[in-house]
Amino acid sequence: MDEIIITAAASSSFSWMTFISVAIAVALADVCWTMYFIETSNKNAVKAGVWSSLIMLCSAFAVSTYVGEKIYIGAAIVGAFVGTWATIKFHNKK
Repeated sequence: MDEIIITAAASSSFSWMTFISVAIAVALADVCWTMYFIETSNKNAVKAGVWSSLIMLCSAFAVSTYVGEKIYIGAAIVGAFVGTWATIKFHNKK
């Protein structure tokens, strides 16, 4: 019986545009998460629902991009930090 080896070969083509796009998408998803928690704690169901929908939209793009290329997980990490940090800073200035 022949042995079949299946390998997932990562593409060697790195794109800064894709890296930045993933970082932005995850940053936006984190903004949405942070606002979702704020609206949930304020017991505002409609606003929390809208933020929840936007979480899925931003996350779907990011995940579909970095699943194929593991290098873009770094962009997701950067975007996650920036999104939460910026939202908290902005919210505290109100």
